[in-house]
Amino acid sequence: MNVIRGMQAMAYSVLALAVVVSFISGCSGDGGHTPATVEIKDVVANLADPSHYVRLSTVLECEKAEAKKVAREETKVRDAVVGVLRRHSVEDMRGDLGPLRKELLAAINRAVGGDYVRAVYFEEFVTQ
Repeated sequence: MNVIRGMQAMAYSVLALAVVVSFISGCSGDGGHTPATVEIKDVVANLADPSHYVRLSTVLECEKAEAKKVAREETKVRDAVVGVLRRHSVEDMRGDLGPLRKELLAAINRAVGGDYVRAVYFEEFVTQ
């Protein structure tokens, strides 16, 4: 009887250890995601106020599995970015770009047909 209880205790210990190891191996510090990036270079758009424009290059962060789809939709992504930028003035481009970044993220994900892009980073951002 003691042998059976000992084996049961050992089985529970092994099971608990397996669960812990499985959990740790599934976490890679970023929620288990494998990030990839897609570059969108040299987007130029007129701004809402006359005689001003913006030129930017962005890096889009997405899941590795979705990066090819996002890259294939570059024309739609560029169109979405230009559409967002044209609604803003040069004053909107000064200071905190967080709200613009969020607006671009939403527009890009709509353009590619899903929540594939996780973040938008600016490599170049010039207004005139």
